Amino acid sequence: MLFGVIISLYRSILKIKEIVVYGTVVNVIVRAILTFIIFQFTNDILYFIILEIFTQILVLFIMLYLFNKNEFKIFLKSDYKEVIHDTKMIDYGKKMFYNSVVSFIASQGLSIIIAIKLTSSDVGAYNILLTLTGLTTFLLLNLNKVFAPAISKLHHAKKVS
Repeated sequence: MLFGVIISLYRSILKIKEIVVYGTVVNVIVRAILTFIIFQFTNDILYFIILEIFTQILVLFIMLYLFNKNEFKIFLKSDYKEVIHDTKMIDYGKKMFYNSVVSFIASQGLSIIIAIKLTSSDVGAYNILLTLTGLTTFLLLNLNKVFAPAISKLHHAKKVS
């Protein structure tokens, strides 16, 4: 969920190149290198799940750091006393936290089930097929990342009806 928020922040300021470079290219390269290194030493598929989580967190922190550094500060210093008595904000925070937990479990659930139920060669074949079928999604998402903000900008300028 946080990854989607960071992507939306970059899209809002039309930084499409950064989304593609860090969100896709760096992610794929780091995952491929670490997968190659890890499977040279072990066949345990649990390491692949840990690797997936690690690369997502790494790319998230890279994108968050660069956005915070180059564009504008997201994290401002504040004191907990500002919100400790605001029950409306605390309730909203709880809902967002529970939503994030459910989203994380749902997104990682398939990987965990596959790792438990299939052999390592079947998981490898599954990941290859998933990568091939993901190519269409990759192209579609990146085209939408480029054209959606551009069309929105043109529509706002009344150049597209």
